[in-house]
Amino acid sequence: MALDSITLLKNDSVLPFNPRSDEKTLVVSMAYAERIAKMVRAVSKGEVLAYQAAPAMGEPLDATEEAIQGALAKAKLVDRIIVFTQSDRKIPKGQIDLVNQLIATGKPVVTVALGNPSDIVSLPNAKAYIAAYAADTWYWTTPVPISWNASIEVIFGTNPKGKLPVTLSKEYPRDFGLSYR
Repeated sequence: MALDSITLLKNDSVLPFNPRSDEKTLVVSMAYAERIAKMVRAVSKGEVLAYQAAPAMGEPLDATEEAIQGALAKAKLVDRIIVFTQSDRKIPKGQIDLVNQLIATGKPVVTVALGNPSDIVSLPNAKAYIAAYAADTWYWTTPVPISWNASIEVIFGTNPKGKLPVTLSKEYPRDFGLSYR
């Protein structure tokens, strides 16, 4: 079910990532960055680095300027980037800044919304965007990483099948969803 729900909302020739490539991948997340990176390592031949942009010790999960600079330093060491945003209502400003600055590196960046799919409305510069609907990913509950893994499968080549269950904007109406075919 999780794999069938993953919705590709935007893809400007970024996805899918080649799992057999020697390219280095950076996983940036507000929480559980190392656990998510471990899943990427299981499917990607190239080296995978992890960077957690929030302390995950209180709400809201957001990236400080210091965290953004740390992510940018790691981004210099890799060829491609996966950044996981987490919000339940509105994406915090620090996460928006983090994603935009990673995109500004010019490297291929895929943004994965683990909570609210409407984060994309605040990220018009995103070139690849996936909605995972992963309410199970919040750091204050016991994580159930099924949606993390399903997102990674889509990033590395499994054809996305999901469709939006709601209208996010004129550009992203209900039942919208892209595929690789």
